[in-house]
Amino acid sequence: MGLRKALAHTVMHLSRWTFAPEFPLPDRCLVIGAPHTSNWDGFYMVMAMWAVERPVSFLVKKNLTDVPVIGSFVKAIGGIPVDREHPGHLVDRIISLAESKDHFVLVITPKGTRSVRPYWKSGFYRIAMEADLPIVPGFIDGARRRYGWGEPMRLTGNRRNDMDKIRDFYSGLVGIHPENTCVPRLRDEDPED
Repeated sequence: MGLRKALAHTVMHLSRWTFAPEFPLPDRCLVIGAPHTSNWDGFYMVMAMWAVERPVSFLVKKNLTDVPVIGSFVKAIGGIPVDREHPGHLVDRIISLAESKDHFVLVITPKGTRSVRPYWKSGFYRIAMEADLPIVPGFIDGARRRYGWGEPMRLTGNRRNDMDKIRDFYSGLVGIHPENTCVPRLRDEDPED
């Protein structure tokens, strides 16, 4: 990790962005990456993890990991390939991986894409609940050019209340491309018609 830490600190020194973590990371956690509006989001979050010397896993499109050389690099730095056409038992696979490790940090962008979407995907919620992982709200603050994470929180199983807390954290934050910033919401929070 020494080389990665040195690289991260060099990038941070040269960058116009400020790394601003508000709390220490738990040994095992799921970090939300939001608002997710740019490919730079993932880069900054990897640099943040390297700076605090934490191995990190993150979900990435399988077609990226299939590219020679680049794919090997992405997997080496923690990328877990996701085949969107055939997701299979991805959530179960991640839960098993999380349960098998004493130190585990998984970064997920629940919106699932950089463009505007009305709902977040709920896999992050299921993983956190079933693997007993605290949620850490990671952020990219495009307005103030800073990134980091907030206070870890435990999900209760009451999705509306848990998502209200998550919405409170992200209220006022915009991504690198503000027009693609969305309000965090799960589809099953809405009452049935």
